[in-house]
Amino acid sequence: MPPATQQAQARVELFVPGEPATFATKGEKAWKEAVTAAASLCVPSLEAVDGVSLEFSLSFHSRNGQPFDLDNLCDPVFVSLKNEGWFGGRNANVRWWRATKAEGPVSGVKIVGQAGPPNPDQRFSLLQAVYQGDLPHHGRHEGFAAWAREIAKGVKGPLPDRLGIGVRFRNPDLTIAEIASGRVKNIIDCLYLIIGGEASAPHDWTVNELWVERASANLDDRAEVA
Repeated sequence: MPPATQQAQARVELFVPGEPATFATKGEKAWKEAVTAAASLCVPSLEAVDGVSLEFSLSFHSRNGQPFDLDNLCDPVFVSLKNEGWFGGRNANVRWWRATKAEGPVSGVKIVGQAGPPNPDQRFSLLQAVYQGDLPHHGRHEGFAAWAREIAKGVKGPLPDRLGIGVRFRNPDLTIAEIASGRVKNIIDCLYLIIGGEASAPHDWTVNELWVERASANLDDRAEVA
């Protein structure tokens, strides 16, 4: 159990060296162990930290010919943080998170936890829209795909090589840090009509930055996508 002084601090920053791994891959177990060891040294209170920024530094853009998907990189980290008592031991308590990926000389992940998200930059300007239907439960959700198809018509010119996606859920009770089985991944998968690819096989490896947040008051189940 960390000392009380560590529990009370308002901001936590740590770097976990190693080769980041996505969930359900060969390197996931060793990577989780590395994150767990680092996270156990300082477990912040839920009042102090209700979300995290995850900055992944990768030795290579892909592994075994498969580019890294940013959302899949996040999943083992969230599992390890939760298991060590971050967010009160429940990913349902995560109110926001931000993630980036880039190639760098030292591989690993920088984890910054704090109460309330940092101010986002203005790079998410290609489109901004509100989806008002039922949230997708899989990557072939017809309603969301139809919405994305209409939104895609407003995108002018080719997409940039590096994409950023921001999603703000209007339901404060929605769990946003269960990546492998949660709504965030479903939404990203359903954006194939905008970011490229096809149903259940989006070009989500082109996404280099993700912002995810949920509302503090119960408005409805809609999602704002930028």
